[in-house]
Amino acid sequence: MAPEVDELYLPIHVLHLMLSSLPVKSMLRFKTVSKSWNAMISDPVFVQINLQKSNDSNSQNLFLGRPYGANDFKMFHLIKLQDGKFDFEALVDCPYNLDIVLGYCDGVFLLSDSSYRTFLLWSPCNRRRALLWLPYKFESSRVHYGLCHDPTVGEFKVVIVYGEYYRVFSCKDECWSEKKEFPYPNGSRSGSGLSMNGAFYWVWRDENEPHNEEIIYFDSEDDKFKISEKPNQVTPNHQMFLVCLRGHFCLYSRHGRTNKIDKIWIIDKNRAKNSWPREPLYFVENDIVITLSIDARFEGFSICEKTRSEFEGWMHDLQLFPYVDSLFFPN
Repeated sequence: MAPEVDELYLPIHVLHLMLSSLPVKSMLRFKTVSKSWNAMISDPVFVQINLQKSNDSNSQNLFLGRPYGANDFKMFHLIKLQDGKFDFEALVDCPYNLDIVLGYCDGVFLLSDSSYRTFLLWSPCNRRRALLWLPYKFESSRVHYGLCHDPTVGEFKVVIVYGEYYRVFSCKDECWSEKKEFPYPNGSRSGSGLSMNGAFYWVWRDENEPHNEEIIYFDSEDDKFKISEKPNQVTPNHQMFLVCLRGHFCLYSRHGRTNKIDKIWIIDKNRAKNSWPREPLYFVENDIVITLSIDARFEGFSICEKTRSEFEGWMHDLQLFPYVDSLFFPN
């Protein structure tokens, strides 16, 4: 039998470097070249490196937009940010007509429909998907969903909070946990939340003190909810928002009267989950749009030019998520 092409001509480190620089669609095609190429591209370490590079670069500035409210056409919109404006690129079908986005983490979406009994983990980039069902009925109308990935152990979890309880689905074990007591039942989530570094975070508003917001997070290491410290400069007059900027955990605040962003804090990837810098930072990376405000204005920041800018867009009715060019998908 003739040796495979990569064994004949390419040193392993050269092949690794070459393949890791390709778009995901090309990598998926090249898995059919040989068994060794398939093994390399499928290796969990290679996949994790690819995910990290994709999260750090996002050089294409692509977003997947889902219309707010009813989505009769069951479609997502692929949007590209370039030259200070957003351009429509393509339509993407909703798999199994599940078009309600419940969670997002590392390029993977948690989708459902109006029944909220069937759930789908879906990567729009590599087209992989996995269905899961919830064999329980909720006795509470206040239900919240979370999704997180812990890269240190390769674990991916779905969390559903309902009233005073919550359950956890382990993709690794393919099962739901017994119900656990939720420590913050008298409140509601503000915003869509954020998944990073083995946890997902919510801005949580106490119904008894609506102007007092806290940051709570689900820690996938012990499957418990905890409170994260917030910067001292955030007062009850400020509304908090969470966002991921090039792989960094970011909190920004709006002043209640002006509705303008006035402070931004960044947690480095290697810092503790509840450790904030002492002073706010205003600029991160180059030309990053971080939020869609209620009046359809996008706000951007440039670290090189030390400037802020606003973008007008036609996507005022779209909920935007980063489109991550990644091989990653839960096992």
